[in-house]
Amino acid sequence: MNLSLRKDLYFMGGLLVLAAVLFGTNLGGFGLLDPDEPFYSLTAKEMVERGDMSTPVIFGSPQFEKPIFFYWVMYVCFTLFGISEWSARLGPCLGGILLVLVTYLWGRVLFRRSITAFVSAAVLATAGKCIVLSRIVLTDMYLALFVTAALYVFSLGYFKPRYRQAAWHLLFVFMALGLLTKGLLGILLPLMAIFIYLAANKELALFKKFPWISGGILFAVIGFPWYAQMTREHGWGFLSHFFIHENIRRFFVAEHKSFDRYYFYPGGVFLGFFPWSFAVPFALAYGFRQAIRTAGLYRREFLLLISCVFSFFVFFMMAKSKLLSYIFPVYPMIALIVGGWAAVFGRALRPKTRNLFLFWATAAFVLGALPLGMAVGVSIYGAQNHLGIEWAVILFSLIVVPLSWAALICLWRRRARPAFFLIILASVVFTLIAFVLLLPKADSFFASDGYVKTYEKDAQGKAPRVFIAGKLLVRGVSFYSGNKKMAVLTDNPKGTFYTKHALPMISSSQDLLNLGLNNFPVYGFLRAKEYRFLKTIVVDPIQVTILEERPQRVIVRLDWAQ
Repeated sequence: MNLSLRKDLYFMGGLLVLAAVLFGTNLGGFGLLDPDEPFYSLTAKEMVERGDMSTPVIFGSPQFEKPIFFYWVMYVCFTLFGISEWSARLGPCLGGILLVLVTYLWGRVLFRRSITAFVSAAVLATAGKCIVLSRIVLTDMYLALFVTAALYVFSLGYFKPRYRQAAWHLLFVFMALGLLTKGLLGILLPLMAIFIYLAANKELALFKKFPWISGGILFAVIGFPWYAQMTREHGWGFLSHFFIHENIRRFFVAEHKSFDRYYFYPGGVFLGFFPWSFAVPFALAYGFRQAIRTAGLYRREFLLLISCVFSFFVFFMMAKSKLLSYIFPVYPMIALIVGGWAAVFGRALRPKTRNLFLFWATAAFVLGALPLGMAVGVSIYGAQNHLGIEWAVILFSLIVVPLSWAALICLWRRRARPAFFLIILASVVFTLIAFVLLLPKADSFFASDGYVKTYEKDAQGKAPRVFIAGKLLVRGVSFYSGNKKMAVLTDNPKGTFYTKHALPMISSSQDLLNLGLNNFPVYGFLRAKEYRFLKTIVVDPIQVTILEERPQRVIVRLDWAQ
């Protein structure tokens, strides 16, 4: 075994352990977070119960919001390990680990130095957003994985022509998997980045060397059969709903209008890279300068990475529907730029460097003030809501805050290596405190499992009848209770869901009465504002009893008075 391969195995083994600890510790230690985690988990659960791996189903009806790949992952996990929070999150956890390893491999191709690739992958693994998306049930981790893998194999074939044929065939494979994960984005994102890079580098002729015929056949064999089967079973309405309503319409119509702001993604990425946020803007500036250097001195690896970052940001910022998870595919590229910048950290922070004061101000805020502010904020929130998290806050204050401050001091003294490992250690401890000690205590604020237990205690084993729930809670309540007789309480029946569910809407007194005597008692799982609306439509002979009330959530029992 040569020295280079031994180094790669050493670094990848370290990254595997680091990612497994960050992404896998106490993975099932808290309930599914409403509303998104229960949406995917309930769909996969119903698929398992029906024994049908082909059609995503929720509340007994097909749903076409996302393609099939992520549900296949969850289906396999549920089948092998049973239906639980742990098995629901196992897929994203494994996807996150793979993404970290692929980022390392991509860094090896771009920078040709294992230490730079290791730093880049470690930065990604310890970035706050990557940790979160590796631990919750969302499709974005697998989209980022396949987009990153596609760009990695493109780079492998581009920078090492002897691997070109095999690598560029794999490009079509990963784009097909991206198509099965999140539709057209799986194709558009890598192709946009590659096109912009080749255009900037005046190498568009390379497109002719792509294996369009054989690669296209691979793409079609992998990516088309599921879409063809769904079209055959559900008609052209499936294609119209999925590609037009779920893809094209989301680009032009904001699902969350308050998020459609020009600063949403730049600010989100800056915070999402905590604790490395202080490095991101300066690394991007360095990468941009390297990419545009004239007289043949530019570095192609930075030009490629900047092309990816630029194309992804432009695309997602133009889209009207915005969520912080949507922009996640850009994180591996930024992490690689940070790794490349870190390799010249000493030169990048020479005394004459422009914006040196701004760098140290940003570092002081991110590593100095922000951890202390988190400790104070979490302490106040826990005290106000009686969460009993005093020990978690104490540990955070005694370990994470000093580690962050020590890293800041090392940076000030230009001791980059100890600063790097101190930040890694602080991130690990912070993650363990957050997901082992804090989130399980705050479970009832974000998940429905505790409220279903309250219902089960009150019902004393009687079979569930009709449940009513708010739009954010209905999937979680159904997942944990196993009850598919659900109705949604809303004052806006037509605008409740972006994509309609096959559920009755309760929006008036007559809707409540129409439930019928035989369906009472009816249990309601509501947010505070929905409970206030319920009180305005309740009429005799229906009576409401509060079973449990917590901040912003209420569980009630509706009885038909005799």
